[in-house]
Amino acid sequence: MQINNMVVNNIWTPVLMITSDKEQTYGSEIEDGSRRYSVTPLRSWQDADGYHYWFILQSTECIVLPDDAKQQITDLQSANTALGQQVTGLTLAGAQKDAQITQLGQQIVQMQLDIAKGGTAS
Repeated sequence: MQINNMVVNNIWTPVLMITSDKEQTYGSEIEDGSRRYSVTPLRSWQDADGYHYWFILQSTECIVLPDDAKQQITDLQSANTALGQQVTGLTLAGAQKDAQITQLGQQIVQMQLDIAKGGTAS
């Protein structure tokens, strides 16, 4: 596979060129192991050198990540897990404080009711 720029309809266009010993059938997506190409057929022919296929290249997508990108993903996933654990801990601590505040509020209300009845706060 090779990509060259050529003029198609008076516009410079990237063209994916494939030569094969055997006749091939291609769809709108072609993969070469590390990249996925979205293509539109342009031209195909056969000669003494084999079968030739030219496609207008619509887009290219990397389907195999480089090692440094894989390491960055692993590092970010670890950091994300650690942050998630911190958030969980803070959320639980906040929930415990909310429960304590609710209990204290209930005790104060009860003390006020006791005082209003003429009793004393215990």
